[in-house]
Amino acid sequence: MELVKRYYLHIVFALFLAALFLWSTFMISTGILLGCFTLGGFIVLYKRLGILKRLALKFPALFDIGAALLTYLLFGQTIIGLIAAAVVGLGTSLLIDLQISSEMREKQERNQKLAEALQGA
Repeated sequence: MELVKRYYLHIVFALFLAALFLWSTFMISTGILLGCFTLGGFIVLYKRLGILKRLALKFPALFDIGAALLTYLLFGQTIIGLIAAAVVGLGTSLLIDLQISSEMREKQERNQKLAEALQGA
């Protein structure tokens, strides 16, 4: 339940994309689909390249804007490209936020374990 409380906006975004994909025109659904595929490609690059991962966690806003801009330029500055760029930008923001929050939680747990070990000694 804590996960739903913490990430309810992300869940709403995913449900909104799913509903928009199901009940939309061809151009909107194509843009959403291309945006999801492009976001998947960015995820693969993020996982494979360590420097990209460090930059994304250090400058998340720059990474969001860069991913959306690259997607917009990749798809030729069309309406489909604009929709795909929006999906990639919001998805990138969501995933970087999840990564930063999980790393902060791990760091807090390590600090707490260290404090408990120092108190016990």
